[in-house]
Amino acid sequence: MTTYLDQTATNRMQRARQLTRGRTDVWHLWEHPEETDEAVLYAVGGALLEYVATHVTPAQFRALLQDQRAEMHRSWLAPVVAAFEHELAQPK
Repeated sequence: MTTYLDQTATNRMQRARQLTRGRTDVWHLWEHPEETDEAVLYAVGGALLEYVATHVTPAQFRALLQDQRAEMHRSWLAPVVAAFEHELAQPK
């Protein structure tokens, strides 16, 4: 959450692309953060939150922030995560 609200002019998606080379499994990162470098987690997490905030309803976004367990949101968030992963893989 802090990387999403850091108030810098950082292009979060571009930073996540640089660190992941455009390839990542968001669900794996979310469920197994201990297996990933912290810099990658923060970059992808910030970019994901920014993306989700603009692609779901405010109520859905609040629900995600209130309970951040992946299994609680997989059913409705899966298409958004898939679109995010597709966008992340695009060279820019």
